[in-house]
Amino acid sequence: MTAVASFLAVKLLGVAPTDKSSTLYTATSLVKRQPDAYREDLTTVLDLLAAEQVHPVIGERFPLAQVARAHELLARSSTGKIVLTSGHEQ
Repeated sequence: MTAVASFLAVKLLGVAPTDKSSTLYTATSLVKRQPDAYREDLTTVLDLLAAEQVHPVIGERFPLAQVARAHELLARSSTGKIVLTSGHEQ
């Protein structure tokens, strides 16, 4: 979903309080416009992940050998992140 579509979904579905403003963050635009700010944000996110203070929603896991199947799911849209694994996980 694009940032614009996400913004419209939030506003139209009333997910955000109407008396508050919403700002959507997109890493892809920040990395191009402000690479130093992007690196700082990425470091913060990785630190939060390492400290287990954030918990990303994982929709599906696929071994790398099934990358085509993962890509098909991504094209159809899915809930959560799609994770490719090396296939050697314990």
